[in-house]
Amino acid sequence: GSYTTGLCLPWSDIDVVLINQKDSHYADDYLLGRLYGKLVTKQWVKQHKYIKSTNIPIIKLISNEMFQQFHIDISVQCDKHFGLKCVELVKSFLKEYEELEPIVLALKTLLNNGNLNNPYTGGLSSYGLILMVVSFIQEQINKEGKVNRDSPTLLGETFIQILEHYGIKFD
Repeated sequence: GSYTTGLCLPWSDIDVVLINQKDSHYADDYLLGRLYGKLVTKQWVKQHKYIKSTNIPIIKLISNEMFQQFHIDISVQCDKHFGLKCVELVKSFLKEYEELEPIVLALKTLLNNGNLNNPYTGGLSSYGLILMVVSFIQEQINKEGKVNRDSPTLLGETFIQILEHYGIKFD
């Protein structure tokens, strides 16, 4: 997640992906359910929720004040779960597009301020946001041939153009 890619902010959650051994005879949802049953009894867990009704079941935890109230999402790697591959893709995008990091961090802040950053409540995931920004940047490069990365106004202009594109033009 965002801690691994460097795109975390103070309110970012910690994403944990468990990998079930190939020869295990336990189903992923069974293991996640058992883990949830154990975690809810721990003193450091302040809040907890087990969301089973999603494409990828997830345990959402908030630690107590002693552990700085970290938000933790736990899922199990499966055929539908591409979290680890997505992290590598995002890292490659960050290397390729230097403007991606500051724009994504600014947009994540705007989404958080509007309480629109949680896909489980109808908001936009960080990964979805990153893909939208990358798509916009790639579209600009394709239109203009090559973006002038030496321009001091590029970052601000690109940020405003993204807001205009997805806020007004994009359907």
